[in-house]
Amino acid sequence: MDIDFNNSQIGFVARSDKQLKKIYWIFRIINSPFIVKLGTRTTIFLLRIKLFPIIILKKTLFEHFCGGETLEECKKCMDSLHQYNIKSILDYSAESENTEEQFHKNTEEFLKKIIFSAQNRNTISFAVIKMSALIDPKILTKIQSQEPLSQKETELFHNFKHRVEKITDEVHTQKIKLLVDAEEYQFQNTVDTITYEMMEKHNTTEPFIYNTFQMYRIDMYKNLEKAHKKAQEKKYFLGVKLVRGAYMEKERMRAKQMNYPDPIHKTQDLCNKSFNKGLEYCMKYYDEIGICLGTHNEESIKYFMELMQVYNIPNNYHNIYFAQLLGMSDVITFTLASQNYNVAKYVPYGKVRKVIPYLIRRAEENTSIYGQSSRELLSISDEIYRRKTEKQKNRKTDKK
Repeated sequence: MDIDFNNSQIGFVARSDKQLKKIYWIFRIINSPFIVKLGTRTTIFLLRIKLFPIIILKKTLFEHFCGGETLEECKKCMDSLHQYNIKSILDYSAESENTEEQFHKNTEEFLKKIIFSAQNRNTISFAVIKMSALIDPKILTKIQSQEPLSQKETELFHNFKHRVEKITDEVHTQKIKLLVDAEEYQFQNTVDTITYEMMEKHNTTEPFIYNTFQMYRIDMYKNLEKAHKKAQEKKYFLGVKLVRGAYMEKERMRAKQMNYPDPIHKTQDLCNKSFNKGLEYCMKYYDEIGICLGTHNEESIKYFMELMQVYNIPNNYHNIYFAQLLGMSDVITFTLASQNYNVAKYVPYGKVRKVIPYLIRRAEENTSIYGQSSRELLSISDEIYRRKTEKQKNRKTDKK
């Protein structure tokens, strides 16, 4: 595919010189596994004893990777992205307690986000929910393991299903799209079952509800085929968000502890092949499947773009989206947007203190994904150098 994902001028067109230098130092810091590990432990300790200066996080990692503390604060970020043909995916990323009171608050926040998304549909492509923010995951795990629930647990599960129905009914009423986040292996199947029930109810005319398929799992391609066949039988559209995966270390550790086969592909190459195979399948049935491609991998994106050409699908086809995280892979996002592809940034939000676990995961992810921080640093360095060289040329021209 003839597209250049190395054009730093396009990737950082929205960044001032001052902002560029600031994010350069952010990635310099998180490029070091030692510093990230030390910083994570120090942050957790200082938070525990209530001595951590939140303002430092707010002006660094939070400001770079999050849209704001509230939906209203996210508008500035959303409007800025929209100037460059990039939409937003609002993601409430605050960690919460496993209590019925908190689950109710999370439900209200998700409903508020859905209405807000509908009111700002020109700048927002999807809303996001996480099922485990609506119920204690232990109950979902018991259901997947076919363990009997107590009377109280049965009641709590009923409350959970009511919350999900309330949220997805609102999604359908407001006519917006909803991404259901991936979960951990031990209760993902339970979440899948409920998500497909909601698809059957609401995806009859177009895909509103999307499930996330973690293609690093050995069984995920077959799960994708089964989900599509079920959608064909029940006559509804399948919504698919394809990702590689988010819980690799945790999944492998749990498999070892619980003495069951590791559910994750053994090598990165096998994971990539699984991901690309999923792309091929979705593209083959693009008129029946809504597709959101959630990846920062340039090769996979280029491959999918080639598939779009093979199937003669226009760049801005309404049921195909690309998505990357806010603060990462801007060169990819802005380049896709400049070529008129549907592209969006995940925009996390929430109170700084409650979003800290998310920020720690972002920092750890950048150090654990091979070359991620290095690639970001190289792109930023290229743009800083390009601007410096351009200014020097302009000064010489002015003197003449």
